[in-house]
Amino acid sequence: MRPSLPFLCPRPRAVVQHGGTLNLAEKGHALLVSDDSWARFHEQANKTLQKAGGHLHIETEQNPEASLSVGKITIGVATHPSEGYELEISSDAIRIDAADAAGAFYAIQTLAQLSKDCAGALPCATITDYPDLPVRGFMLDISRGKVPTMATLSRLVEQLAALRINQFQLYIEHTFAFADHKIVWKDSSPVTPEELQELDRHCKQNGIELVPNLQSFGHMDRWLKHAPYRHLAECPQGFFHELLGAHRAAGTLKPDQASLDFVEKLYDEYLPNFTSPQFNIGGDEPWELGRGWSKPLCEARGRRTVYLEHLTGIQKLVKARGKKMQFWADVLFENSEKISLSRDNIVPVIWGYDAGHPFAEQCGILEKLGCEYLVAPGTSSWQTFHGRLDNTLANVNEAVRAALAHNAHGVLITSWGDNGNHQPWFSMYPGLIAGATQAWCLTANANIDMAKAIGAVFFDNDTYTAQGILDYAKIDNLFAKKIRNKSLLWEILFSPEEKFADTMSGITMDELDAATSALEKSDQTRIKGLAETLTKQGGTKLPNEEVSFITSEILLSCNMQKAAILRARNFLEGKTSTQDKLAYRNVIKPIIQHYRKSWLMRAREGGLDESVDLIKKAAGL
Repeated sequence: MRPSLPFLCPRPRAVVQHGGTLNLAEKGHALLVSDDSWARFHEQANKTLQKAGGHLHIETEQNPEASLSVGKITIGVATHPSEGYELEISSDAIRIDAADAAGAFYAIQTLAQLSKDCAGALPCATITDYPDLPVRGFMLDISRGKVPTMATLSRLVEQLAALRINQFQLYIEHTFAFADHKIVWKDSSPVTPEELQELDRHCKQNGIELVPNLQSFGHMDRWLKHAPYRHLAECPQGFFHELLGAHRAAGTLKPDQASLDFVEKLYDEYLPNFTSPQFNIGGDEPWELGRGWSKPLCEARGRRTVYLEHLTGIQKLVKARGKKMQFWADVLFENSEKISLSRDNIVPVIWGYDAGHPFAEQCGILEKLGCEYLVAPGTSSWQTFHGRLDNTLANVNEAVRAALAHNAHGVLITSWGDNGNHQPWFSMYPGLIAGATQAWCLTANANIDMAKAIGAVFFDNDTYTAQGILDYAKIDNLFAKKIRNKSLLWEILFSPEEKFADTMSGITMDELDAATSALEKSDQTRIKGLAETLTKQGGTKLPNEEVSFITSEILLSCNMQKAAILRARNFLEGKTSTQDKLAYRNVIKPIIQHYRKSWLMRAREGGLDESVDLIKKAAGL
């Protein structure tokens, strides 16, 4: 009987099984490689094989006759596309032909997955694989509260590598320890130059380019709220934000030379910590541009013209430092019929995070301009307690299909932390899996078994917990009311008292009962199953602390959703007395204690108090 091939993530483009197995314990222990370009992958490749429990390691080929080998890696095979490989396992040998060092590394990852699941008896097969899109990126927001620990980031990099992600960005507004700007970052536990350099090295060992990311135009409120920087603001006293229906603090730099001089000094301190030839300068949502200092300029020449002129100034700074400039493309599409854009040294990034976003239309516009550009969907994890599964799967698939149809250079999957970063770490997993695997090969991964994939990459093949995460992320489906860019239960928990009646409009007691039943059915079962599955004898290789982290995060997220349901139920039942409100606050208090402990499992202390204050404010504490 032909042995079955284990589940692989990403699923390969082509697999041909031959029958029979290769017994590694009998046949040897080394894969030989001679290409010097492999050097930066050696350590991580061996580490990957060891984690899988395999009997192989990588050796540089000095004297093949003197080595006990079971296979050979050949790098530079021209018949394979960039990052592509062919892995052949026969009954007595392993052969890897790769287009480049990255392709060889991905072949080793596939071999490690097989070795882990086959207990050393590998099924004989030929696997051919290569990516659909050259760039498969992931961007993590570390400015809206949570700044992950270095241990968390290091582990994430290895998981991204397993998913064939080859670009990684940390979204930064103020969470870098600039030497002369402590007033801006002092309460945020920022990343340091040394930490970025260490992370850059770790990314390179895993085939990932750590692309610097620093907001340079809009989203500068963390700077402009401080007196030493307020003179740089477009509207120093803030402005009225129509979408929010409220006054908002200054967040956009005025488009003048003083602002360029300011960001230039930041670049000179920030960029030397990266080896990447690219730089994402942000540039999105300059909400108040044209309402303050630049109002006469915008009235005379047009808001987008003023924006692009200032962007050109930023681009010159970036180019002078040997980098290619990535920037968010939203302002370009404010008048999509008249886009005029220099293609010199720039990479626009189209972003949209809701199902139905016009990716195809916007991609078509940039394709006609001949730009190298990226498409950025989202994990739909922010402003939720478990994620929004249906939205992220649709959003990611639409983005990848548009990117492929209109010759985009790649995708940049985004995970944001809006309004407190209250979501658990695992809530980004489904969107990340979908985006990474489909960007690698859409036809093979469009219908990937998501529970198996999450289990394989993040939970040491525990699909029980992975399926629980997927179940929780469907909780919004129980409500007829839909809202944009957030979970309904998140909105219920954090909605201010004066707007709560509007928030509750259309929500019924039957829906709350259904949500309660779904949570009660799932949470304790999943938590118990998680503990049993992850700690069973001979089971997972996950460290005990990771088991503790996951268990804590799942329980916390369920309790926060239950608190939201309780608040909604109290409203519908007319429980508005002082005693009722006190009872609700007594439910929230232990959740806050749990929240603090859970936060510190993966993130630094900076931002925690600010995030907790939002929970307290919503509960009237």
